[in-house]
Amino acid sequence: MPRFLAMDWDAPKLHVLGVSTSKGHARVEQSLAVALAHDLTTASASNLGRSLKDSLAAANIAPAPVLVALGRDKIILKEISIPFVPASEEAMVVRFQAAKEMTESASEVVFDYTFLSRPQPGQTTRVQVVFVRKSIVAAVTALCQSAGLKLHALVPRPFALAGLLDRKASSKSSLVRGLLLSAGAGEAEFCVYAGDRLEWARTLPAGPGLTADVAKNLMLLVAQKSELEVERIETAGIADLGDIGVPHEELKPWLDNDQRPPNPTPFLAALGLAEIAATGLPVNLAAPKEPKPVVNTNQVRLKYASIAAAILVPLLILGWYVSLSKKRSSIKELEVAKEEFESSWKTLEQERLDVAALKEWEQSTISWLDEFYDVSARFPHVQGLRITQVAATQMRRRGPKDNFTGMISIHGLMNSDQDQLVAQFIESMQGDKYLKVQSPTQKANEFTVKIDVAPRPPLHHEARLEIPPPPKIAPPPVTEEKPEAPSDE
Repeated sequence: MPRFLAMDWDAPKLHVLGVSTSKGHARVEQSLAVALAHDLTTASASNLGRSLKDSLAAANIAPAPVLVALGRDKIILKEISIPFVPASEEAMVVRFQAAKEMTESASEVVFDYTFLSRPQPGQTTRVQVVFVRKSIVAAVTALCQSAGLKLHALVPRPFALAGLLDRKASSKSSLVRGLLLSAGAGEAEFCVYAGDRLEWARTLPAGPGLTADVAKNLMLLVAQKSELEVERIETAGIADLGDIGVPHEELKPWLDNDQRPPNPTPFLAALGLAEIAATGLPVNLAAPKEPKPVVNTNQVRLKYASIAAAILVPLLILGWYVSLSKKRSSIKELEVAKEEFESSWKTLEQERLDVAALKEWEQSTISWLDEFYDVSARFPHVQGLRITQVAATQMRRRGPKDNFTGMISIHGLMNSDQDQLVAQFIESMQGDKYLKVQSPTQKANEFTVKIDVAPRPPLHHEARLEIPPPPKIAPPPVTEEKPEAPSDE
């Protein structure tokens, strides 16, 4: 959680708040009013810084980055217009335009700026410029250094007071509102804001004529900026403002969890500064906006490419070397494995030849008994049709894709009307991929069928032999024997 020391330089006192920022809001934890024995200058800053350091230690306030609010009397506010220019040229153009409005030398002041309108191509842009003498910035810086602190931001009080608006609300309002609060030495700060953007800032005497001065400033504001119409004014430390023609109410910026000082009004500028620091400072005279150098994208790319090359090339060389070492080791392992395999291969050469011969024998050997059985199962068992000769021979394959390694030659006899049965016998083998009929011939009552046979697994012999019953033979006729005639003997 970021922590700051928010200070408001309101001579002859320095009002300090110890704050922590979180989620875009500030929370007050400690408060301290330090009386300045002398006016703050570069000469007195060292002694005043040591006194501030002792006061912070006595109040048990720990060091932290410092935010300082400057009174309206120590700054100069100017509103100028500039043409639309690239972002890298904005600060230079603002400095050139503002220099024409200054009565002092540009080398003796520090300036920063904020936009009153959004830059648009082809249109002029309203810019609010704030000036402060370099001697004041140097005095505040020396004060912080002598106190052992680091100056984080130096912001004019009118910009800091914007943080008091809508501090208790969940979101910022876009209303045009005035803010009037008492300051030291019998003065009052009167500022007008459009939303949270500063449009008007004046320091007024806090005497009986304050009401008239506020009314006069409202008329001047309308005369210079007719688009702005103040809808209400919030006050702090003002006893009776009177009738100014605009509704006004008391400002109540303190939250329930703030450690509120006994006399809170002098700490309001420090409180507002801490609040805007939690979201973003519109101007900061301790670190003003400077002209941005024109970036040569080609040079930037070349620079980053050189850096990347300087980092990646050694890594790539190292990775290549590691990968090469691994591959060399892998090659050696493969060479050893290769030698072992070749040695084993030579040792098993005779076994390989035996296995190859066995495979060749298995692929070319035919189970002739099973094949004869299948052929017998297909052959028609009809009287008059008979086989007179069967021959089985082994043969070589006719080609690498030819699986037929044997041949069965069948020769038989048939009756003149049984040629159709022989044709059926041949047709029964057409669908069997292990059998192929070659050149069947029929001549008179004889037939010859040659069948190429391919080796087949034992379970692929599916034919079933069904032998028909033998034909019934009629018994011979019985003849009656006649008794022999008695002889005459």
